Amino acid sequence: MSNLMYAFLMFGALCGFLLNSLPAYGQRNPVLGIKPLSLDGRVLKLEKLMEDASLIGFEAKLLLTFKNVGDKPIIIYNHKLWLGAVSLSCTVDDVYSYKFLLNDSAWPSVRGKKDRIELYNSLDQPTPPSNLTLILRPGLSWEYETVAILSIYKNGRPDGSGKSWDEIKKNSPLWLQVTLEMWPVNAEPKMNPNSPEFGLELRNRWKNFGNLWLDYLLSQPIKIDFGNLRS
Repeated sequence: MSNLMYAFLMFGALCGFLLNSLPAYGQRNPVLGIKPLSLDGRVLKLEKLMEDASLIGFEAKLLLTFKNVGDKPIIIYNHKLWLGAVSLSCTVDDVYSYKFLLNDSAWPSVRGKKDRIELYNSLDQPTPPSNLTLILRPGLSWEYETVAILSIYKNGRPDGSGKSWDEIKKNSPLWLQVTLEMWPVNAEPKMNPNSPEFGLELRNRWKNFGNLWLDYLLSQPIKIDFGNLRS
């Protein structure tokens, strides 16, 4: 494993530790979300990326399925979606009861001013740009591949946001839940994910094509099995 990947995993673990005391990433804003849009998924591949004295890093390759289960078209930003939070639970009931073996989150990185202006201008169109958005008709689905990085401390995290590797392995298979940032905060001039003024302006502008989804989106529980991996 490269030094760059090792540094990435360590940074992700540190972010999860520091952000545990902040408001949960993916907290739903009823003004922004347009129900119903469902998100299901499955694990295509799970592999160990690194291991040291205190930490094990895994990469889960996911195939996610977005489905419009409503009666109106939904406009989705579909370019490099940010996976902002992951959690692991023993059962599906535990997922919905907020009982986690692992609960990790990280905010998207802030791009440079030039890149942010370019993204803003690319979206600032009279109609939804086909290279950055997808119009999902009622009853239709869209599949999207991404990866989830899971940083597991061998002895658990002192703050309780992550159990030990032995406990996670013992209870496997588990249920994974992921949160996606469906509207890029880097497109917003004020960089406020809870008040996307530009996104709301585009929602109104594009209303004849569908409803622009601006909220975070939480997946249904996804089965994940650590049992076949070597310790």
